[in-house]
Amino acid sequence: MQDLFGGQSMIVGPRGQILTKQQGWTSGDSFVCTTIDIEALRRARVSNGLYNQFKDVRTEQYRVIYDTPIYPKNQYLDAPPGEDWLAREDSTRAANIEKLIERGVLTPPSGYKA
Repeated sequence: MQDLFGGQSMIVGPRGQILTKQQGWTSGDSFVCTTIDIEALRRARVSNGLYNQFKDVRTEQYRVIYDTPIYPKNQYLDAPPGEDWLAREDSTRAANIEKLIERGVLTPPSGYKA
């Protein structure tokens, strides 16, 4: 499988700082890794500061979107993606857009046809 978007994988800290990032373009899959300070993450999550967004999230506004799952889980649980994975993803994304329109989460533009 080719990396269609050139990698750029990164791990970001709790205050938005990039801890590590894959540099440049790749011709295949890539990944990054780093050591995570779990205690620092826990301190950030319980802090009452400006950078702690969890305490400010208005979760009720997302309920209409996430109350019923959109994206199918465990698609590749029994077997890795086959050669038709890109067409399958395209079909899944199109169906997800239609689900969001049906639920009233998205309003299509005038003249929209699925």
